[in-house]
Amino acid sequence: MSKIEKLLIRGIRSFNPDVYSEDNVISFLTPLTLIVGPNGSGKTTIIECLKYATTGDLPPNSKGGAFIHDPKIANETEIKAQIKLKFSNLSGTHLVATRSIQSTQKKNSITQKTLESVLMYKDSVTGEQKSISSRCAELDTEIPIQLGVSKAILENVIFCHQEESNWPLSEPSILKKKFDDIFASTKYTKVIDNIKSIRKEQSINIKLESQKISFLEKDKFKAESLRTAQIVARNKVNNIKERLSDLERNEIDEVSEEIDRIEETLQEIGQLQYLLKQNTLEKNIADKNMEELSAKIKIYTESDDELNELIKKYSEEIKNSSQNNNTYKYQLDTANKRQKFLESQQINELTKKGRYQAEIESYETIKKKRNNLINNLRTKYEFLDQQKQMNQIFNAMNSENALLNQDLHSFEELSRKKENDINEKINGFKSKLFINKENQKNDKSKYSSNKLKYDEYYMKLKSNEISKQEIDDLIKTIKEKENVVKEEQIQFDNMDYLAQITMKEKESEKIKESYRAIVDEISKIHANSKLQVQYSLIKEKLKEKESSKNEIIKEYKKKMQEIYNEIYEENEIKNINSNYKTNLSNEKKNIKDDIERTKNQLASTKTRLSISESSYQKSLTELEKSNEKISQICGEEDLKEMLKETEKVLMEKQDVLANISSAKIMYTKFIAKSKKSHCCPLCIKKFENSEENKFIERLEKIIQKIPETIEKAKIRVEEELKKREKLRSLEPLYLKIESLKNKELKKLKEDIDKYKKEEEVLNDNLSKLNEKLNQLSIKENQFKEFEEICQKREKILKEYHTIEIEINELKNDVNNIGTHKDLKELQKDQQFFQNKSDELQKQINNMHNQYSQALMQLQESKNMLLKLNEKLTYLKNRLNEYEFIKISMDNLLKDNEKFEQDIKKLEIEEKEIEDKIVIAEEELAFIKKANEQERFKKEAKIKEIKESIDQLNNINDEIKKYQNKNIENLLQESEQELEKIDKELKECHTKILEISNVLSQQNEHLLKIEVLKREVEDNIQYRSIQQNLHNLNKKKVELESKISQYDIETYNDNLIMLNEKKKELLNEKATITGELKQLEDRVRQIERELTTEYKNVDEDYIKSQLKLKTDEMAYEDLEKYSKALDNAIMHYHSIKMEEINRTIQELWVQTYQGSDIDTIEIRGEKELSKSKVKSYNYRVVMLKDGKEINMRGRCSSGQKVLASLIIRLALAESFCINCGILALDEPTTNLDQANIESLAESLTMYCLNN
Repeated sequence: MSKIEKLLIRGIRSFNPDVYSEDNVISFLTPLTLIVGPNGSGKTTIIECLKYATTGDLPPNSKGGAFIHDPKIANETEIKAQIKLKFSNLSGTHLVATRSIQSTQKKNSITQKTLESVLMYKDSVTGEQKSISSRCAELDTEIPIQLGVSKAILENVIFCHQEESNWPLSEPSILKKKFDDIFASTKYTKVIDNIKSIRKEQSINIKLESQKISFLEKDKFKAESLRTAQIVARNKVNNIKERLSDLERNEIDEVSEEIDRIEETLQEIGQLQYLLKQNTLEKNIADKNMEELSAKIKIYTESDDELNELIKKYSEEIKNSSQNNNTYKYQLDTANKRQKFLESQQINELTKKGRYQAEIESYETIKKKRNNLINNLRTKYEFLDQQKQMNQIFNAMNSENALLNQDLHSFEELSRKKENDINEKINGFKSKLFINKENQKNDKSKYSSNKLKYDEYYMKLKSNEISKQEIDDLIKTIKEKENVVKEEQIQFDNMDYLAQITMKEKESEKIKESYRAIVDEISKIHANSKLQVQYSLIKEKLKEKESSKNEIIKEYKKKMQEIYNEIYEENEIKNINSNYKTNLSNEKKNIKDDIERTKNQLASTKTRLSISESSYQKSLTELEKSNEKISQICGEEDLKEMLKETEKVLMEKQDVLANISSAKIMYTKFIAKSKKSHCCPLCIKKFENSEENKFIERLEKIIQKIPETIEKAKIRVEEELKKREKLRSLEPLYLKIESLKNKELKKLKEDIDKYKKEEEVLNDNLSKLNEKLNQLSIKENQFKEFEEICQKREKILKEYHTIEIEINELKNDVNNIGTHKDLKELQKDQQFFQNKSDELQKQINNMHNQYSQALMQLQESKNMLLKLNEKLTYLKNRLNEYEFIKISMDNLLKDNEKFEQDIKKLEIEEKEIEDKIVIAEEELAFIKKANEQERFKKEAKIKEIKESIDQLNNINDEIKKYQNKNIENLLQESEQELEKIDKELKECHTKILEISNVLSQQNEHLLKIEVLKREVEDNIQYRSIQQNLHNLNKKKVELESKISQYDIETYNDNLIMLNEKKKELLNEKATITGELKQLEDRVRQIERELTTEYKNVDEDYIKSQLKLKTDEMAYEDLEKYSKALDNAIMHYHSIKMEEINRTIQELWVQTYQGSDIDTIEIRGEKELSKSKVKSYNYRVVMLKDGKEINMRGRCSSGQKVLASLIIRLALAESFCINCGILALDEPTTNLDQANIESLAESLTMYCLNN
C-alpha cells in the first residue's frame, strides 16, 4: 500500500521562500496526522501542496501567481517556490517528487511559470539517486500510477480542496462529470463508440467488396480474350520481321551502294564544272578591271624596275617633306604654347595688382569702422569715458560682463527656491486627492459589482419563474408519450422486415448460380477461340484491302486521263509511259543548258556592274564626306578666299591686342604727369576746379577695364589662329574634290548605265527559260505520281488476292468446330442474369433502408420521452433555485445603501482638495512669470556687452593681418613684371607669322608628289592584271579537257534508274513497316491493358473473395465484443454503487445524531444517449421512513458538509484499496457539538478498522 512520509514547502503562500530548514518540513504519522492552527497559518496550503505535488493542478482561484509567496511582501521582483514530497509506492520503494515554480513581478501584473519537475528514487543495488521523469506531463501521469489510484480520485477524494469539498451536492452536470471520471466511464464508453463506428465501416467495406468481386469476374473474362488475340498478333509480327530483314540486308543495301558510287563520280564532275565556272568569272572580272584602268590612267613605257625606282623616289621625297612639315609644326606649336603661357602670366599679374589695390582700400575702411565703434561704446557705457588705450577699453568691458553674470546666477538660485516650496505644497494636496479617488473607486467598484449581481439574480429570477401547474402538465405529456412509444414498438414488430430481406436474398443467390453456369460455358468456348479470332482479324483486313483497291483504281484512271487525255489498256501503258518519260528528260536537259549559259553571262555582267557601282558609290561617298568636312568649316564660301580673309582678320586682331597692352602704361603715365603738373598731359592746359579729379577718375576707370579688354582680345586672336589652322588642313582635301568631280565620277556613271541595260536583257531571257522549265517540271511531277500509283495498284491487287486465299482456308477450319450456342448469345444471357441480380440487390437495399428508417423513427420517439423526463427534473431544480436567489437579492440591496453614503462623503472631500490645488498652482504660475521677465532683462544686458567685445576683437584681427602682409612693396613688384611680359609677347607673335607662311608652301609641294606616285602605282597594278589573265586562260583549257573525259548523260540515266528501283524497295519496306507497326501497337496495347487494367486480375479475384469472408467474420466478432463490454461496464457499475451506498449507510448511521434523516444514498440512473451507449445521471438523496428526497437544495449547511465527508470516505473505501491516504480540511465546519463528537468517534473507528 502506498503512503506519504514527508512534505517540504518553500515560497508557497505564507511559507517563507528564503528559509530552508526542518521548520519547512512536515512529517506525516500513521495512522493519523492532525494539523492544528489559527486562521491563515497554512493548514489548507499543506493540502493544496499535496494535491499540486501529486496531480500538478493548482488550487482554485490561484491564477496570476496567487499560489506563490507575493513578491511585494518579500520586497523582491522574483520569488522561487518549491514543493518536495517523499512517499512510498505500491512495492514499498521510497520516491521523492519535486516541483519548482517561479513568480515574477512585472510593471502591471505578476507572471508565473514552472521551472522544474522531477521524480527521483534511490537504487537499492548501487545506492545512486535516479530519475524516473523530468517533464511535467510525464510526472502528472507517473505519480498516480506509483500511488495506485487514478488522478480523479486524487483530485476529488484524497486531496479535495476546502472550496470544492461539497461537490457531491453540486449541479447535476458537474456531479455527472465527477462520478464519470471516478468510475472511468468515459474511457469505456469511447471504446464502445469506436467499436460501433468500426462495425459501421466494416459493413460498408463488405458491400463495396461484393461489388468489386462482380466487376473482377467481368475483367477476368476480358483478360482471357485479350491473351488469345495477343498470341495471333505476335505470330504475324514474326513473319513480317523476317521479310523486312531480307529487304534491308540484300536488295536495298546493294542498290544503295551502287547509287553511292555513281553519286561520288558525279560529285567529282560537278567539282570540275564549278572550278571552270569560277575560272570564267575571274577572267571576266580581270578583263573588266583592265578596261577600267586603261581608260583612266596614263600608260608608262618604262620597265617594271624603273617604275619601282620612281615609287621609291617619290616615297622618299614625301617622307622628307613630311619630316620638314613636322619640324615646322613643332616650331609653330612651341611658339603658340609660349604665347599662351605669356598671356596667362600677364593675366595673373594684372589680377594680383588689382587684389593689392583692393586690400589697401579695405584697410583704410576698417580703421574708420573701428574708430566709429569706440566712439559709440563710450557714448553708451559711462565706465569707458576715462579709458584711452585699446587694452584699457577691453579690460573695463570684460569686468562689467563678469559682474552682470554673477548677478544673474544669484537671482536664479533665489527664484528656484521659491518655486520648489510651492511645488511641495501642491504635491501634498495631490497625494491626498489620489487616496480619496482610490477609496471612491473601490467603493464604486463594489457598488457596481453588487448591482451587476443583483441584475443577474433578477434575470435568473425572471427566467426561473415557474409554476406547479407547468410541472403537472409536463407529467401528463410524458404519460401520453409513453403510450405512443408502446404502439410504435408493436407496429415495428409486426412488419417483420428481416424475414422479407432473407427471402429476397435466397432468390438472389439462385440467379447468381445461373449466372456462374453461363460464365463457365463462355470460358469453354474461349478455350477454342484462337481460330475464330484469327478469322475475324483477316476478314477485317480483307475489307480494308478491298476499300484500298477501289480507291487506287479510281485514282489510277483519273491520273491517266490528266496526262494522256484518254484511257489505255493495261498491256499498252508500260511502253507509252517509257516513251513519254524519255521525251520529257531530253527537253528538260536542253532548257537547263540554255539557263546555265544565260546565268554565266548574267553573273559576269552583274559582277562588272557591282564593281562599277561600288567604285562609283565609294567615290561619291568620298566626295560627299570631303565636301561635308569643308562645308562644316567654310559653309558655302570658297576655301581659298576664306583663307585669305582669315589671314587679314588675324593681323588686325593681333595689332589691336598689342595696342591695348601698351595703352595701360600710357594711361598710367598720364595720371602721374597730371598729378605732378596739374595740367593735361596732351594739350598741356591747366585744369580748373574739379577738372583734374574728373580726368584722373576717368583714366582710372579705363585702366581698371584694361585687363578684361586684353583677355577678350586674346580670346579673339586665339579663335582666328585656330580657324586659320583648320582652313590650311583642308587644302589637300580641296585638291582631291576637284579631281573626283572632273574625271572619275563621269567615267564610272557611263559604265554603270551600259551594264544595267545588258542585265535587263539577260534577266528577261532567263525568266522565259525558267517558265518553260517549271512547266516541264509540273509535267514530270504528274508523271512520277502516275508511276507511283501504277506500282501501288499492282502491289495492292497482289495483296488482295493473297488475303482471299488465306480467308478461304481459315473459313474451312472454323466450320469444323461446332458449338451449341455462339458467343454473342451466351454473352446476352450473361447480361440478362447480371441485370436480374442487380435488380434484386436494389430491392434488398431498399428493404434495408426501410428497416433502418422504421428503427430510427422508433428510437426518436424513445429519445423524445427521455428528454421530457429530463425536462421534468430540470423544472424541479429551478423551483428550488428560485427561493435561494430572492434571499441573496435582499442582502445585496443593504450593502449598496452603505456604499452610496461613503461615496458622497468622499466626493465632498475631493472638491475641497481640488480647490486648494488650483490656488497653489495659480500662485506658482505668477512667481514663475515674474522671475522669467527679470531673467530676460539681465540676460539681454550680458548679451549686448558680449557682442560689442566680439566686434572689437574681429576688427583688430583684420588690421593686424594687413600690417603683416607689406602690400605696397608687392604692388610695385607686380607693375615691373607686367612691363617685361608685354615685351616678350610682341617678339613671340612675329615668330608665329613667319613659321605659318613656310608651312603652307611645303603642303602644296607634298600634294603634287602624292598625285605622281599614285599614277605609277596604277601602272604596276595594270601589268599585274595582264599576267593574271594569261594564267586564267591556261587553266580554263586544262579543266575543259578533264570534263570531256566523262560520259555525264550515261551516269545520270543509271542514277535515275537505280533511284527508282530503291524507291520501289523502300515503298515495299514502308508498307510492311506500317503493317508491322500496327500489329506491334496492337500487341503493346493488349499488353498495356493486361499489365494495367487487367494486371493480377485472377489474383485480385481470389484475394477479394478471401477479404469478403474475413470482413464478414470480423463484423460478427465486433458485435459480440461490443455487447460483452457494455454488459461488463454495467455489472461493474452496479457492484460498485451497492458497495459505496452500503459504506455510506453505515457511516451515516454511526455519525449523524439528528432524527430527520434516516440515511443518504447516491442514485445512478441510466441514460440512453443518441449513440445507444448507456450512461448514468447521478444525484444524492436522503431517506426518511422509506421515502427519498433530493438532498441538493433541501439540506442544512452542516448536513451538506457531513454528507460530503461521508461520501468521500465511502469512495476512498471502494477505490483506494492500494492507497492509504485521505486528507480532510476542517471537517467540523458548520457541525453542532453532538455531530462533531460523533464524527470524531466514527473517524477513530474507521482508522482502527482500516
